[in-house]
Amino acid sequence: MYRAPFLRTLYNLADEQVEDQIRDRLSFARFLGLGLEDAVPDATTVRVVLLLCCLIINHLI
Repeated sequence: MYRAPFLRTLYNLADEQVEDQIRDRLSFARFLGLGLEDAVPDATTVRVVLLLCCLIINHLI
């Protein structure tokens, strides 16, 4: 799931839009390693993962 913030930044999407695009685009789901039957992360999960990634990066710098 750590790749979801990358898609968010790359395509300049809001968290809710990332969730919708993962449901809509097979390429997004495959990039995240999700199969057709796997659950799609909701917008809150995308936001939490983004915040955790930022905290980790800031801690390493």
